[in-house]
Amino acid sequence: MCGILGCNFNTNLDFKKVTSMMQNRGPDFCDTKQINNNFFGHTRLSIIDLDAEANQPMLFDDILIVFNGEIYNYEELRKDEELNCKTVSDTEVLIRLYQKYGYDFLNKF
Repeated sequence: MCGILGCNFNTNLDFKKVTSMMQNRGPDFCDTKQINNNFFGHTRLSIIDLDAEANQPMLFDDILIVFNGEIYNYEELRKDEELNCKTVSDTEVLIRLYQKYGYDFLNKF
């Protein structure tokens, strides 16, 4: 099970250190990203896509995502929606569907 951490205010906490404290939830990779006063942290337990290209937080274009879950039909969605994905990760499918449909992308699941 992955670990997700985030906040949307400037904090004096060492966000990388706090994220690394969740390493037991996702021992395969740990990283953080900051955009303005928004902090995102993710510890990864690799299950579907074992390649490092699926590490998170994942950033494509101007969209950043941290995600813990599994999209069971992500390969079908990639094909049926003709998504131009750079990885084979189910997480990127979320980003590409959002780029294509905006908030209505949720109706695809």
